[in-house]
Amino acid sequence: MALEPGRGPLRMPVAALGHGVLVTGSAGTGPSRTVRNMLAQLTALGLPWLAVDAAGSGYETVTGGREGPPVTVINPCDPDAIPLTLSPLAPEPGYPLQAHMALVRRLLDVAFGADELFSLALSLALPRVYEAAGWDLLTGRPAHRAPGRAAAPAVPRLGELHDAVTGVIGEAGYDRKTRARLHALAGARFGPLRSGSAGRFLDGGHPADLGALLRGPAVLAVHDIGAGEDRALVSGALLIRLAEHLRLRSGRPGSPLRHVLVLGEARSILGDQGEGRPATRAAEWLAALLAEFGAHGEGTVLTEPCPARLVPDVSRNAAVRIVHRIPAAHGADAGQQVADLPLLTPEVAVLLPGDAGPPRWGRIPAPGPAGPPGRAHPGGAVPPGDAARGAVAPGDVTPPVSGRRSAACGRRCREGRACQLGELREAELLAAAPELAWLRVWTEAFLLAFLTDNPLPAVPAPLCRRWRGLGARARECLLARVIDHQAGIRVVALRASYEPSRFARVVASAAAIRLDRAGAGAGAEAAVPAGAVPSATRPGPAWVIPQLRWLHEIERLCPFGGPGLAPADHAPPLDFDLTALPDWPGIRAGQRIWALRRHPLSMELAVNRRLAWTALVGEDGPVPFAVDLAQVMPGVDHAQALRHTAALMQVSGGISTGPGWLEAVLSWPRRFVTFPGTQRPPGDAADWPPG
Repeated sequence: MALEPGRGPLRMPVAALGHGVLVTGSAGTGPSRTVRNMLAQLTALGLPWLAVDAAGSGYETVTGGREGPPVTVINPCDPDAIPLTLSPLAPEPGYPLQAHMALVRRLLDVAFGADELFSLALSLALPRVYEAAGWDLLTGRPAHRAPGRAAAPAVPRLGELHDAVTGVIGEAGYDRKTRARLHALAGARFGPLRSGSAGRFLDGGHPADLGALLRGPAVLAVHDIGAGEDRALVSGALLIRLAEHLRLRSGRPGSPLRHVLVLGEARSILGDQGEGRPATRAAEWLAALLAEFGAHGEGTVLTEPCPARLVPDVSRNAAVRIVHRIPAAHGADAGQQVADLPLLTPEVAVLLPGDAGPPRWGRIPAPGPAGPPGRAHPGGAVPPGDAARGAVAPGDVTPPVSGRRSAACGRRCREGRACQLGELREAELLAAAPELAWLRVWTEAFLLAFLTDNPLPAVPAPLCRRWRGLGARARECLLARVIDHQAGIRVVALRASYEPSRFARVVASAAAIRLDRAGAGAGAEAAVPAGAVPSATRPGPAWVIPQLRWLHEIERLCPFGGPGLAPADHAPPLDFDLTALPDWPGIRAGQRIWALRRHPLSMELAVNRRLAWTALVGEDGPVPFAVDLAQVMPGVDHAQALRHTAALMQVSGGISTGPGWLEAVLSWPRRFVTFPGTQRPPGDAADWPPG
């Protein structure tokens, strides 16, 4: 096959981008040079683009001229950048849940190089995490546990998926060797994601506004992410979220070209990993997905140094291929026309336009000055060699976000600049530091006051001193991290009654006000006698879930640390209206207890025990609180430490009046949620969850 000699720079029609372009060539032979020139021309034509830079090719320096728009650079590894999150587990609003789970499963198969058993574990774990997060698997809508009061479903976390995969492997009945191999594979794949920079892009940063990101030139720099599997998952997460966005937002098929995606090192998600393997089948499916992008107005440019490592559909689907290093056999067949080509120089490329015409070769010149943005080349062509980079350096562009990392984020983060990666990491480390155990103990009591409608705890003096030593933004970010965790481990219990994110936002705002006031004038609150209960504001009954309302009423009949009512005594009026609970004037305590034990909210039912347990101590159980309590009161018995801590927070009943509300509430798990006759392990019954 003969090559037509080049007459000037190579030119490629803009329309070809909608049918796919594959740029190949070894490192240092020119593919990145070609792509940079193409991107500069796209910018000059007013077409936005998004490049996934896996090799540090410098795409962030591309503009359409001296007045071209600056490029938005997203680097998940930059500690001074605002960390964006584009979770692959978050379906695009309105996209079918089952179709989304199919996309996620194929992405995980590719990124993890899954074999048949691990792929099966992933496919069984995905429905579990979505169902646990509040999704109805049939309709893709919130699972309405309480009519008219169910909260919006949450986005599953990578840690939850890891736990679900581990559970599936343990239940599958494999032999010990197979279980050990699969557990090790799950740990090796999910472990770095939960602690590395790739995991921050996938889970734990500020949610990205994908629609805004597609309106201008942008670069996702993944070359600093360590493992290839992590880079593949980051690139694939962008790919599947973009696919869902295009199907829902691009209108009818056949749209004109509106945006271009550049995917560097395409083998990371489109590689052939062996015939018949789930990872290869998933890569073929993703290649077919990319081929559909053109119908929605999305052009695609793939770069790959070794195209033989791609699944065959990638080369077949590409309308145009640009080759920077011609194989020896091809050059021998080309005859005298290519005999003098300097095949190893970066500026030489071969354009293979498929069925549009014979192959042509030409040069890719060095970038030069470009015209102003919006001036197209004659014929609407993008010449890979005739483009230019402007003189404008990469601008300090704030990446587009659709919200903040958490509903508990402080005012400075919500109303001003979003917290940077380094600031989030510092708050994350402080939130688990031993020296801030007082903050965790106090916020736990503060949150329980909301959940049980009790007086809010005062800020103890040790916490005041520590709080004053932190900067304003550090305080807000730290408090958001602590409350986000403590509210997050209770989401399952709260979701059926109200929106957990709204609860976290209200608790964080109230806690910040109380902490800041105490830090500004600690003496005002410290002057209250240790054994007295101050007239603190009560949060109100709206935050008390039904199961805790039932526990509150049973506590009034059988108080902690004091004599209960005799069966013949008159029962006090109800504080909470429990639907379908028989009640009348003059009802006796024994009759009230009998009715409560047979009520639909009774702790006799396993579902109520689980929800009450989760609301009181969270999914982590009471052990973390006990550890923090021992940290603030070292060498003191647990009961005495709790009593003294409650006194410092002014929620103790005092020596003469008995225990305060905090001690009573923390006694509910072992007194009412578990029942006599249940087999218990050694130790305190409050240290283990109910069956």
